[in-house]
Amino acid sequence: MRGKSSSATATAVDVTLTLQQIEEWSGGAPPPLDTPWRSGHPVAFSLPSTERGVPACRRLARSWLDSEQVNGEGVRYAFLLVLSELVTNAVRHSRSALITGRFWRASGLLFVEVRDQGGTPSRPRVVAARRSDAHGRGLALIAATAYAWGRRGSGDGGCAVWAAVPLTPVP
Repeated sequence: MRGKSSSATATAVDVTLTLQQIEEWSGGAPPPLDTPWRSGHPVAFSLPSTERGVPACRRLARSWLDSEQVNGEGVRYAFLLVLSELVTNAVRHSRSALITGRFWRASGLLFVEVRDQGGTPSRPRVVAARRSDAHGRGLALIAATAYAWGRRGSGDGGCAVWAAVPLTPVP
């Protein structure tokens, strides 16, 4: 299915992943796309709130980065790291049944936004994790990797966190 992206003028490619597709896709099946990737088109995605969806999102993003001809290893690594952290945070720190997101390219930046349905009073914020902490470094990694990032709440209690990764490495 295709629809309009609210942040870009090009028609977005919409991808809805089910648990079954996540399992099949992790086994090497092709991306579940109704239309082929076209350079310059944003992607909107939705998936069940499960940690098994994180690798599926990375795979989806790799396919999109290929279509955008983003070949720099450092840029790809940074984008995939930021995406992974955002999806993981939405899964772990909300009570959402569904996670949605999008990625797009504009003004020399790769943007990613992940939205949950809320269900928790906490706000995403960077915290100083101790060396012994197993978790708590996600937003610090995003802040250190991205050109910019932020969050916005919604009237339904959901939260969207976005980040922009530069296409050219920052010295």
